[in-house]
Amino acid sequence: MGKSLTFEAIARGETEELFVVRCCSRRSLAFPLFVTLLLAVAASNLVLSWRLLPEVSRPSHSWSRLASDATEASAVAVCPAKATRGRASTQTFACDGGSIVAGRSDGDHSERRSAAELVRLLSDEVAASPCSLVRDPWWQLQVWPPPEPAVLTNVTQGWAARGSWSREQFLQKFGDWRMPLSTFLRDPWMELVGLQGELTKRPVDVSFEEYLNIRAATQSNVFLFVRDELGTGQSLRGEGRRELRKRLFDEALGRDYTVPPGLNRTATRIFAMDGLASGHGMHRHGEAWLASLAGRKVWWVAPPLVAGDESTNSEGRPVFPYKDLSSEEGGWPCSWLLKEDLVPRGAQIRRCVQQPGEVVVLPAGWWHMTCSLDEFSVAVGGQGA
Repeated sequence: MGKSLTFEAIARGETEELFVVRCCSRRSLAFPLFVTLLLAVAASNLVLSWRLLPEVSRPSHSWSRLASDATEASAVAVCPAKATRGRASTQTFACDGGSIVAGRSDGDHSERRSAAELVRLLSDEVAASPCSLVRDPWWQLQVWPPPEPAVLTNVTQGWAARGSWSREQFLQKFGDWRMPLSTFLRDPWMELVGLQGELTKRPVDVSFEEYLNIRAATQSNVFLFVRDELGTGQSLRGEGRRELRKRLFDEALGRDYTVPPGLNRTATRIFAMDGLASGHGMHRHGEAWLASLAGRKVWWVAPPLVAGDESTNSEGRPVFPYKDLSSEEGGWPCSWLLKEDLVPRGAQIRRCVQQPGEVVVLPAGWWHMTCSLDEFSVAVGGQGA
């Protein structure tokens, strides 16, 4: 006894004890009132605590197991520069997450793992974490552009791609198609890469299977990303490539899925293939949707910034306010999984893992970043202007 029902006591978790001492031991008409009062105070305290949490922690997950097993950690964007043969210049490569020495603190049985491999080891735990995006809102497929980011779980039912786009079937069905390799940097966003992951000014076309092998060999953030409109920048300019992209959707991919009313208002069709720990850094564009047909993908999304808070890169594209504004930041998006202290506070960031068959929709101007959790990930979607 002697304790009082104060905000400090509730914050210390003493509500239950106070309830037992002050309420349950007394048989009086005031009992229901005490119950109602305490439940209301507890609910208010819960809401207050929820609002005080950092945005990325609503809900979030701390991968403490990784931190306790790592004796040396990089897990940030590392974009190596290597000397080129016979030249004095250096060649810059697509980013990766460096490596981590994992093992017991005494050094026994420790081994160096790539950061991408650690993403794979954590993938099931990450995929089971709560999602802070709304699921199947009442306005789905009825309101476009979407009023807020959301996950739709029942759009791809009946699509042939759902049952026929496993890795083996996909490579067999579309094995003759070749597309340019790309990566992502804060400056200048999309960039072309070569067979070793090196940045290049000319497109290097590869088959889907070759891409997966290159990603596994380099452990770097390389991917295939195709838009079907003319003049999207980098290697995709030109009538020949425009026709190639159109054929990819009309004669191949598009036969295995049907865009439902409500999502067919976007001006551009897109296709994305990612390997383990690859994806796009924070960027924004018009309203968009993306349906995952194989593989799981982590999304981080944030609302548009207040006017005047944005800076731009060398191409005039907006730059998200990372903690580190080096050109490499954002080049390895999965760094936010392994080092959550890299996530800027106060940016109202939400996180969700998209499962195969689910569709993520985004309003125009919302920032977003992705990280693939699987060796084979393919998705189709659409973007506004």
